[in-house]
Amino acid sequence: MATHDRISRRPDEAAPPVSGPPLVDVPRLLERRAARKHARLVSPRNRRKLARWIRTICARGREPDSIARRHSVLLHYRVARTRTDMLWIAAALERSHDPDPDCITLLHNLLANPTGDSPLYNRHIPARQLEAILEELRDGLETTATEIDRLDPERLR
Repeated sequence: MATHDRISRRPDEAAPPVSGPPLVDVPRLLERRAARKHARLVSPRNRRKLARWIRTICARGREPDSIARRHSVLLHYRVARTRTDMLWIAAALERSHDPDPDCITLLHNLLANPTGDSPLYNRHIPARQLEAILEELRDGLETTATEIDRLDPERLR
């Protein structure tokens, strides 16, 4: 029969020091995490994915089959009304090199509907809010596009 050794310690005694890896610098860790998130948001791959997502939604907005439209959560009439603006945003997103991360986040929330308050999917939200969001996206992406054109005059020719 084996006996177990127990460490008996009085409550007023300090615990023995623990050896292990050094403590992590938390502010530096948070800074690196934020930098990675920013890089992931504005990466060319993510921009292409969002542009493809916009084009898919625009294509679904023109669905001729009324039964398919009936079973979709997407509000097709809102997509049809703002289709030109959405396609412009997709093109501007692909050609911008460093778009504003807030614009990218706003666009992702509009397309993904994570909180259920996207005007593309919720008919209780006014259509004017969709137009305001698209205007904000257009302004943000237009600013980065004009900065690119100013830096590279060969693109204007």
